[in-house]
Amino acid sequence: MGRHKKLLDEVNHHGYLLEYQAGKILFDLSGTCSMRYNWLVNGPSGEEAEIDLIYQRKKYICIIECKKTKNSWFFGREKFDVNNFNYLKTENKEFIPNVNHKLGVFKPFFQASEENGELCVINKKGNTSVSQQKMDSVLRQLTKNTDSFLFSNKEDLPPYLVQIVITNGKLWGFEFDKTKIDKNGDLNDFDKLEEHIFLITNHQQKLFLGPQTLLSKHSYASFYISTMWVRIDALGKLIRFLDGFF
Repeated sequence: MGRHKKLLDEVNHHGYLLEYQAGKILFDLSGTCSMRYNWLVNGPSGEEAEIDLIYQRKKYICIIECKKTKNSWFFGREKFDVNNFNYLKTENKEFIPNVNHKLGVFKPFFQASEENGELCVINKKGNTSVSQQKMDSVLRQLTKNTDSFLFSNKEDLPPYLVQIVITNGKLWGFEFDKTKIDKNGDLNDFDKLEEHIFLITNHQQKLFLGPQTLLSKHSYASFYISTMWVRIDALGKLIRFLDGFF
């Protein structure tokens, strides 16, 4: 790196380069596809949104947010809960719940760093909600982008839409048994803690559906929609999984 080390460190801090790497992986995958970088769209409120990547396959389209980080992402779920993989049918903006026990559906908790081989929560002044807010902001941005894309799009789309977060950070998922929560609402240990190459989270979001839909008489409706989180080195595996799923 030599005399440009400080400049390169600053450049590498941004997620801009991660978008190019993700785009290259997607472009190199075989099959019919099309892709757009940093696509600007106008949402229902007139506010402009920039989508990092739009990736289209024959049967589905992906709205993608890229997040570069020095830390890991931490997710959890109750091990006996059955959650759906909820994707969007583009024709009438209908959500399709799909129960698939092989897919771990998690709740986003917080970001964590690794210190001496141990995961530590990223926080400020002992406030764990700071790193939770970081994860929530990623999902809010993705929600806004999906909403704006559906509102502004005038083209024929593949049958299904999937939301994806691509990251260079590790994805950690824990499972717990709700019968082991004590009287103070505390958990004494995890039943399982393991690293994933990709996983799914469900969160509630509101989408503009237009004045007339099969789902609602109102312009907006709220649903629990799924977002797929994937480590960038496993992006090809995720796309092959989705190809087989749809």
